[in-house]
Amino acid sequence: MKLKIDDNYQIVSDSMQYILQEVKVTKEGENIGTEYIDNIGYYGKIVQALKGYKELKIRKSDVTTIDELMALICKLDKKIEDLLKNN
Repeated sequence: MKLKIDDNYQIVSDSMQYILQEVKVTKEGENIGTEYIDNIGYYGKIVQALKGYKELKIRKSDVTTIDELMALICKLDKKIEDLLKNN
């Protein structure tokens, strides 16, 4: 399984787990501009992987108020709900 969440994140699976991955671009060295995959977390259930994505996006956000935080949480919940409906 490969579930694209957004331009930078995806969830893949093997027979034992779900893996939250981030697509990154090399910024130094001889392969500048080359995309690569960074495994962010390993989960036993798809719901846990989606929660991991949500927590990561919250932690990486630049919100400064409770209202902004709540708006971000609602936006992420809607995105996850839409992903689950469409797949």
